[in-house]
Amino acid sequence: MDLESPTASPKQQSSSLPKPSDPWYSSVLSSPAGSHGEEDSVCGSEEGDSSSSSSSSSSSSADSEGENLTPIDVDEDSPEPVAQAEAVAKGDVIPVPTNASEVQNELSELKKTMEKLQADVLKLDSHRRKYRTRFNHNVHRLAEKLSLYDDRLAEVNAQYDNLADKVDTVSKIEIADIECQLDEMNEQIETLVYVDVPDLQSQVEDMEKEMGEIKVVQAAQEVEREEGRKAVEEAEKEMGALKELVEKMKQLRETTEQQMKESLEGMKQACERTVMEVDAEAKETLARLSISEVPSLKRKRAADDDMVDALLEADEHTAPLHFDFDLDDLLAPPPRKKQKGLRRVVRLAARTAGAVTVGAVAAWSVLAFA
Repeated sequence: MDLESPTASPKQQSSSLPKPSDPWYSSVLSSPAGSHGEEDSVCGSEEGDSSSSSSSSSSSSADSEGENLTPIDVDEDSPEPVAQAEAVAKGDVIPVPTNASEVQNELSELKKTMEKLQADVLKLDSHRRKYRTRFNHNVHRLAEKLSLYDDRLAEVNAQYDNLADKVDTVSKIEIADIECQLDEMNEQIETLVYVDVPDLQSQVEDMEKEMGEIKVVQAAQEVEREEGRKAVEEAEKEMGALKELVEKMKQLRETTEQQMKESLEGMKQACERTVMEVDAEAKETLARLSISEVPSLKRKRAADDDMVDALLEADEHTAPLHFDFDLDDLLAPPPRKKQKGLRRVVRLAARTAGAVTVGAVAAWSVLAFA
């Protein structure tokens, strides 16, 4: 709710200004130049009047403005205004000056006082507007807070209604049902009290025996688990040893393969050398034999021819004789024993070289796949 009043025009402000005939004016003139405390009290009374009379008419607000004006600063050194004020206070008639200069001076002084009064009125009006805006702002804030409090109060009332409904529903529960349930629970407790104690003891003993057996089984299982763990650890160790052995075997196989390759290369080279040497020796021996056999055959043929001629001459002079041999056998060359011996030597050398190579290959393959 905004408390606003129409702004007064300068004419209205001048009409609402205090007159010298008013008693308030004489009291102000009699007081020593007014104090700021009175001004503050007047402003405070204006705020209180504006807050309490928000629905009053514009005429009452104008009267309050005229009553709450700030006191006029009167020059105490000038004796005429003081004398006039005292005369007004006593109810005497103020003497009217007859001189034109005095009238003009009074008029100028009155104008100055009027200007001061107008300035004071404008100042009061600005203060009033400022206080009214502040008051309106505070009223708006209070209205918002009151609306919030109203909403909260409505929520609280709704919660209260819900709680009241719940309490009503709880109070309407049948107490007989609760008593029946309590009776049943009491009967169950009594039956539990009268249970045969020896039977319970025997059941407890059986359960203890079963627990003992279970503990024994668990201990045996723990032992088996420990043994299994040890076996697994040993197996892991053996596997590690086997892996190391396999690694060593691989290294040994690689080294043996390398050595066998080197030895086979050496044996192949040696065999090739021996075969080449044997071939060279065989060729040399064959060449020597072929060279030595040619003249011997010629000599044998000449001897044979001489023997034939002698036999023919003897046949002419003697009786014929019968010989049990063939002429081709006689003419055939004798067996070549040396050549056969060399060939046997060459064959034996080739066979030994082949056997050595085959044995080396077999040994290498056995070591490789072992």
